[in-house]
Amino acid sequence: MAKPEQTIKSNFYLKQELLKNMNSLPKLSEVFAEALAISSEEVTEDLSYQGIAEWDSMSHLVLVTKIEEVYQISIEMEDVLEMGSVSKVRDILKKYEIENV
Repeated sequence: MAKPEQTIKSNFYLKQELLKNMNSLPKLSEVFAEALAISSEEVTEDLSYQGIAEWDSMSHLVLVTKIEEVYQISIEMEDVLEMGSVSKVRDILKKYEIENV
């Protein structure tokens, strides 16, 4: 079992690596487009849950899973429920220190 100091160091280095690779991460609009099976041109800051037929409850779960996978985070249930628009998702990602995507 890893010592707490090792875990802290490991997490620090993982986070540093993620920050270095932020420029290579897909834009949030690309993640939305793939998860919702729409073009990235259709993804605007105002796009909202159930605002289009493609963003229903099932695709919302696909979107959450895709965001977690791409940005290597685990989103809390409270945040999943609050993810009602592209702009709100962008704000929530800031909580997980994912910015400029």
